Amino acid sequence: MNPISRHIRKRKESLFAQPERRAVFMTPEKASQALVVCDKHSPETEEILKRLRTWTSGYDISMFTIFFSLDEKGRSSSNETESKDSVTIYKNDINIFKIPDTVKLENTLHKSFDLLICLMPASSYPVEFIVKCCTASFKTGISDKPDGLFDLVVAGDKGVIEKTEFLLKTLSKIKND
Repeated sequence: MNPISRHIRKRKESLFAQPERRAVFMTPEKASQALVVCDKHSPETEEILKRLRTWTSGYDISMFTIFFSLDEKGRSSSNETESKDSVTIYKNDINIFKIPDTVKLENTLHKSFDLLICLMPASSYPVEFIVKCCTASFKTGISDKPDGLFDLVVAGDKGVIEKTEFLLKTLSKIKND
């Protein structure tokens, strides 16, 4: 990556990211809001979201979702509308420096969440940007290689559904004494 791109990314991150963030190991009983980041067109997405909704409703946690789509806006196969509890980042919402449209994400990035659940590899910079800039107390994710962005990472060679199930079971076992 060239120095200009690196500078622009760091500058944009500094507008949203918490400078002195400390992880708060959030028990599901204490959490009230969760942010989920996932791939809109992954074959497992619907099943994963169903399991996440069941899990969050069991703990009375409201869930907001950021979807990533490789489609260009207006060219997707269906005319889906944004809901109040989700936002979709399309291919043409990501600029030349790989930064997602911060105007579209402004309400989300300025909102405080208790829990972030990232179900996409953070090796993609747009996903990394969301993880860095989200103001969540406890950041969790699934990844093939732990990269220091998350407070809790599920890694390995299992599928996304299995990793998500393990992550939810682990989150359910966290206790603050």
